[in-house]
Amino acid sequence: MRILILALLALWPGLSLAECNAPPLTERLSAEDRAELDSYLATQPYAEGIFFHATRGGEELYLLGSMHVPDPRSDAILGKAQPYIDRAAVLLVEMTEAELSDFELSLADNPDLMYITDGPSMIDRLDAAEWAHLSDLLRQLGIPPFMGAKYQPWMTSMALAIPPCLRDQIASDAPGLDQLVERYAASKRIPALALDDTAHLLDLLAGDPLDQQVEEFRMALNGGLFDEDQATGLITLYYQGRALEGAEAARRLASSSMQDPAAFLRIYDRQMTRLLDERNARWMGQITAAARDTPGPVFITVGTMHLNGEAGILYALEQAGFSIRRLPLLPL
Repeated sequence: MRILILALLALWPGLSLAECNAPPLTERLSAEDRAELDSYLATQPYAEGIFFHATRGGEELYLLGSMHVPDPRSDAILGKAQPYIDRAAVLLVEMTEAELSDFELSLADNPDLMYITDGPSMIDRLDAAEWAHLSDLLRQLGIPPFMGAKYQPWMTSMALAIPPCLRDQIASDAPGLDQLVERYAASKRIPALALDDTAHLLDLLAGDPLDQQVEEFRMALNGGLFDEDQATGLITLYYQGRALEGAEAARRLASSSMQDPAAFLRIYDRQMTRLLDERNARWMGQITAAARDTPGPVFITVGTMHLNGEAGILYALEQAGFSIRRLPLLPL
């Protein structure tokens, strides 16, 4: 099911400088789905915003939600956040740049995590129409289909989830907002610590059995989850401070394109619990320990979906006795 999550959210850093603009994804919802989405959002704490301040006694946190993908607008966000980063004694991120390099080395040292090294390639795991469709998508990425056929579905999904507006300068290795924040903090001699580790990230992304990956990849391919407008519409909503709304809209649009919407939602929601909710709970011990033990503010940058909603970090902090307020970072 990670395949479907990746296709919906395109959660991958370091890809391009291109700016994506598209109508908000919510404009594609039916009136009924729009009304249901509004009702859902009304129940969710901290449903909007990407930048927050949390305090408890003498403990102080700044929390910035990121999209992970490079975009020229990230520079403006960094510029507004710099006075708060300057006050920080430590920075917490999902993965530091050093650990991301370790992650890449782990993949390079373990090709069986990236490639189908045993048994049929994707050519023989898809039907003729599906393979023709995937071949067209791979050619658009500049990947010869015979090579792409050997990629494990999770790798292919990550590539296909990135819209063309984020592919143009893929070779530039431009930094995402997380990396911009980390580099700025380093220039101020503020240490950065990771909330995740390489082994955990590898399991999250590549841990599903190959047969399960293929089954879910077929669902994503046939359900239109690699639609360019979906990813760019999510990015538009992020810059409006409406990331949770965008993610829920994507979930509803995806389910409506599936042959068995109820089954899709059961699997999707179960895996979102693992990828977001359980990681949030895992991180909370590190976050509260840093708040308690650091002689100064802690600045935190994580994917914005980790912050919002009833399973988000902000609500968990509120439940732990922190006072939360939204800081005026948007509009840019």
